[in-house]
This record gives sequence, structure tokens and C-alpha cells, in this order.
Amino acid sequence: MNANGKPMDIEALIESIRLSQEATRLAGPYPCARANCEGQAVMPRTLCLECVAREERAAEAGRQRDAIVSIPQTLRWARFGSPDLEKLCGAESLSKARKAAEEIFTGASSVVTITGSAGAGKSSLAAAIMSAMVCRGWYSSRFLNAYKIGRAYRNAKQGEPPQILTDAESARLLVIDDMGSELVGRDVVRELVHIRHAEGDPTIVTTWMTQSQIADEANGYGDGVARRLFDRAIHIQVGQ
Repeated sequence: MNANGKPMDIEALIESIRLSQEATRLAGPYPCARANCEGQAVMPRTLCLECVAREERAAEAGRQRDAIVSIPQTLRWARFGSPDLEKLCGAESLSKARKAAEEIFTGASSVVTITGSAGAGKSSLAAAIMSAMVCRGWYSSRFLNAYKIGRAYRNAKQGEPPQILTDAESARLLVIDDMGSELVGRDVVRELVHIRHAEGDPTIVTTWMTQSQIADEANGYGDGVARRLFDRAIHIQVGQ
């Protein structure tokens, strides 16, 4: 009899028996596909739940490592809560950086511009903000030096964008460090700022340049970049 109480024909009966046997075969449990694991999987030739969770944790750790490794080794010490960071940048700048991290995380702000003279702690402050975001799961964040962006573009094969640019465009949070240091490729950095601003992608820029210097077309950026980095952006001035 079928679900409607009517007699089943022989072919339907055979198909019903086959499906029942298939369901029984797939009921499991089955040995985990990973060698030397005694766990049980719910499907043949698959991993047990513990092994799946272990692989996911390893993948997550790898993504987190990729983000942190993009920060120069000399800056990886910079974290919120570090007395050395407050000593370097000052309590006021550090407080603004903490607020900036919160606003980036909540989506209230997407651009942070950190200015100051050489050695004031601009890059360290940017590294601290990015590290805080990575700890909150922003594993595709990247910390890239403006000089290296320009050099990579110069050395790229004709018609093939360098990997560093691909990483920069797709990063959930991008730090462009030391803007103004690039000898070539300022047009690339300028384009990156415009693209990420248009998409609303969070971007941190550190630079020794003032707003007026960036606005000066002779310096390779222009008024459009200056407005994007200072108008309605979080501006942190480090040092005097």
C-alpha cells in the first residue's frame, strides 16, 4: 500500500525496497577517513566531527597568521594595553586609536588617517588597530607599505596586476603605511584610496604629509585623495 492506501505496482514496490535499503546503508556510523583516528563519521569516507572541527580551527589559525605576518616584524609588538605603545604615541593618540578600532568594527567609520613626523609612532598605532581587528575575526586584513605597493606595481608583468594589489583591494581592513614614501606608483596608491572609499572598505593610512601637501597635484595624489583621507575620516595626529 502507498501513502494514499492504494496498492503499489511491482516497480514502485521494488523502488521502495531499494530506497529503504539505501537509507539503511547510509545510516552509519562509519570509521573516520583520517588515518589512526578512532572517531565515527556519519557518511562513508568522510571525517568525524572532531576531525572536521580540528581542520576548521587549523584553517582559522592559518588565516589569522597570514594577517599578522603582513605586519612588519618590528611592529608586531604593538597592541592595545602595551605600556610601551602609550609611552611612544601618547595617551591621547592611543585613546583615539581605540575609538577608531571600535568605529571601524561597528561600521561607523571606514577611514582612519594617522599623521605625524618620522618616529612618532604612526605605524605602531596602525599595527595596534589592525591587531585588535584581527583578534575580532578580521583575518583578511592586510598591512602594506606604500613603497612596496609602488615597487610591486613597477616590477609587475605587463597586463598582470601584482598579488600585492589584489590583496590590497580585497582586504577587509587595509593599512597603507607610510604614504608618501613610494618613489614610483603614487598613482596606484591614489587609485587604491579611491576604490576602497567608493566601496566603503575600512582603510587606515599613515603618512608624514599634511592635508595640503596631499592635495597638491604636484605630489602625485590630489585634492580627491586629500578629501577622502581627511573629510569625515578619523584623523589622529601623533606627536607635535
